Amino acid sequence: MTWRPTENLEVGIGVRRIDEETEAGTYYIDHTDGTFDTGGPATEHDFTGRPNNVSPNTYEANDDWDDTIWTGTIKYAIGDTTNAYFNYSEGFRSGGFSIRSARAASEAPFNPETAEQIEIGLKNEFLDGALRLNRAYYELDREGGQFSSTINLPPGSIPGTTTIINNGGKSTTDGSFTVPCEIVDGCSSGLAGQFDPVGTPRELGGNSDSRQPEETYSVRLAYVRDLANGMLSANVGYKHTGEFLLVNTGAGAAARTYDGDYDLVDMAIAYAMNLNNDATLTFTLSGKNLTDEEYREQALFLGGGAFILPSGGPNTGFQGWGAPRTYALEVRYSM
Repeated sequence: MTWRPTENLEVGIGVRRIDEETEAGTYYIDHTDGTFDTGGPATEHDFTGRPNNVSPNTYEANDDWDDTIWTGTIKYAIGDTTNAYFNYSEGFRSGGFSIRSARAASEAPFNPETAEQIEIGLKNEFLDGALRLNRAYYELDREGGQFSSTINLPPGSIPGTTTIINNGGKSTTDGSFTVPCEIVDGCSSGLAGQFDPVGTPRELGGNSDSRQPEETYSVRLAYVRDLANGMLSANVGYKHTGEFLLVNTGAGAAARTYDGDYDLVDMAIAYAMNLNNDATLTFTLSGKNLTDEEYREQALFLGGGAFILPSGGPNTGFQGWGAPRTYALEVRYSM
């Protein structure tokens, strides 16, 4: 709902009601017999004649959640080229069950995550609209923030790891909270074979949270020009991503792998040509990551090997890298 009591003032409010029901379960079967499958791709998923040992690490559960969240905005036009605004909004992230939970059934469920955010800002135009300057300050408070942990299970367990989603405490974007080590990293101290006592607190929050950069900023320039039979447009963008925690495999700096501190540049130029039949033919040439920056978007280190320093992770696992330099030519016909 939006209300405009005066020409320069606008007040908006929105409300959302949430009611959810969720069911989940896991069922693990061990088909291994202690030998490698050498039959090739044609039989690598054929378990005929192999053991069918059902793992005890299974669960079936259900739960329901409900909440009402709302948002409110006040906008005020300070003249023709300056607008000020204030916004308050609430967020709700569903609860559920860790689908790869393979330890105690009580570890499978996790609660919803809720958030409150305030934002205040100014939007300005200069040089007859040729230059726009937007400034904003925001603060985000989360309660029960959800984060996942992959923990090694004892040798011979089926499966070999358990992945559970945990709920944190209250935190702001630069705040912190603590949770027990057994549900974060299995109490691994960061060196092979060394573990902290069960219940040892792990402090999380701020830059210690996975994939939350210490700082990010971006700049984008756009150019548009009308031509006799169409329109030419171009834009170039630059984005910087600060350092962030990629993966945490235990306590201490030796068990934490950081990434980030990289820069990405992309560019696009397009020509939209007007045809005689009121249709438009558009040619777009674009490129992403033009500097061919190498960066990781995810990583998961699993136990079983000696730790490699300074990476902070054991020598088994996988990593997901960002896309390299890419180009694209798009031709679009529209009526």
